Amino acid sequence: LYVHLTYGDHAADDEERKKPYHLELHVMEKFGLGAQFFRWEFATALAGHYLGINPFDEPNVAESKAKTNEMLDGYDGKSPLTFSGGDNPVNDSTPRALDEFITRHAKENSYIALMAYIDRNEASISALQSLREKLSLKYHLPVTVGFGPRFLHSTGQLHKGGPATGIFIQLTDTPKEDRAIPGKPYTFGTLIRAQAIGDFEVLKKHDRPAIHFDLGTDAITVIPRLS
Repeated sequence: LYVHLTYGDHAADDEERKKPYHLELHVMEKFGLGAQFFRWEFATALAGHYLGINPFDEPNVAESKAKTNEMLDGYDGKSPLTFSGGDNPVNDSTPRALDEFITRHAKENSYIALMAYIDRNEASISALQSLREKLSLKYHLPVTVGFGPRFLHSTGQLHKGGPATGIFIQLTDTPKEDRAIPGKPYTFGTLIRAQAIGDFEVLKKHDRPAIHFDLGTDAITVIPRLS
């Protein structure tokens, strides 16, 4: 189901409205957004009831948190955090590495998840949207985009506890500037990297196909090379 949320004088065109499984929800003024929050929160709870799951329980989100805390517990703040089990980042930032991975795991009911642990700004949003469109057109699969670590509290539970149909592409970078966390022996960059590693390793634990690309210090330049 594709939902188009339109606002004010903007509306979906007639071609979009005629497509199957396309729905338009129009908001006349900004205060109407509150109603949309409630609509989808209620819809989530209702869908969970009919699916026979507890929509307010996120056991696999807690699992990723526990893995993150495990890595940071006793961390000395000096040695870099690394992936365990041989799940090292892919240094081949060419379409070949990504194509081989997606082709190997793609099925008719698959979806691709781009999980980007990089700065969220206009440039990164645009770069990931372009990558998303190229992958969707090439493989004829739906592609989601989430910025880490924020997506862990929304689609993170689906990724690890939902149907095993996802193909997971994790993107991390090295921040050009970093900040220490008061009272902790590590920085915000280290914390985010720990969250990325924790989520990646829990995905692998649940036999989800996942690949990790290290984009270095210039993610915006490297992302287009992946496609």
